[in-house]
Amino acid sequence: MAGGMGIDSNRRVRDFDVRVAVDQGRPALSVAGQLDAHSAGRFEELLTHVIESTTQDVVVGLAGLESIGSAGVGAFRRAVERLRVDERELIVRSPTPAVYRALDVAGVTPTVRIERS
Repeated sequence: MAGGMGIDSNRRVRDFDVRVAVDQGRPALSVAGQLDAHSAGRFEELLTHVIESTTQDVVVGLAGLESIGSAGVGAFRRAVERLRVDERELIVRSPTPAVYRALDVAGVTPTVRIERS
């Protein structure tokens, strides 16, 4: 899927990595490392591109994400709003306990579907 999307699906910024694949017919991003002010812009750019390139719900796997800052939380909030316009969902898969807490404290968890592995 990433090759057909016209964007480099393997972006690396410092201790951050995001990859795009297809999971059960839905686009799925796999995020690892630290999602902070240094990496949030690239993450949001790719997530926005994926949202605009499909009519499906979007999966974001967070099993490899060590930490998330306010810039990363903001990217999730904006993604939820983009998806809601078309009555789609952001599915957050396998967040680590620390990342789940950060998303929960920021009020993101009620707005997404959480899938634990």
